[in-house]
Amino acid sequence: MKTDKKLRQDSVNELHCGQSIHPSHIVVEVENGIVTLSGNVESFSEKWNAEQAVRRVPGINALVMKINVVLPTSSQRSDTAITNAAHHILDWNTYIAKNHVHVLVKDGWITLAGEVDWGYQQLSLIRSFSFLMGVTGISDHLSISPTLPSRSLKADIALAIRRGARINGRDNGHDISIQVNHMDGTS
Repeated sequence: MKTDKKLRQDSVNELHCGQSIHPSHIVVEVENGIVTLSGNVESFSEKWNAEQAVRRVPGINALVMKINVVLPTSSQRSDTAITNAAHHILDWNTYIAKNHVHVLVKDGWITLAGEVDWGYQQLSLIRSFSFLMGVTGISDHLSISPTLPSRSLKADIALAIRRGARINGRDNGHDISIQVNHMDGTS
């Protein structure tokens, strides 16, 4: 188990690796394995990148984000402009059925609601929106509802595991059992 001092140093080092992060804007404190990041940054993307960087540090128990986004005047945009940009992202995104995701913007804060088929789609949207100029935060209320039937999903997972096992020179993956449960608890 790492000491708080070591976790702090590892977190600071990780922040210094990020080219889009200004570590001088961020204070790192650690207590009982809980890392707290605080300070003011000039874009939501910098805040998001700082969070992602510290999440890569092994051994932390939790992460507390107290970073504020304080946009310089040149980066401020109206909610209408941010909404229009977000809709352009949805229009041009090949991963998402645009009528399944709804965007609300208030004071630069984007709230996403609706449904996507896969987790990578959710992450793609959050990542894309985090780099929009004028965004101060993102709330993710997207639900993930795979469209594949459970039997197909189970078979696809089994095949992927077997493929990975063959590629890595291990056994054929027959000792692994897979169960797919629906959100309502049925199999």
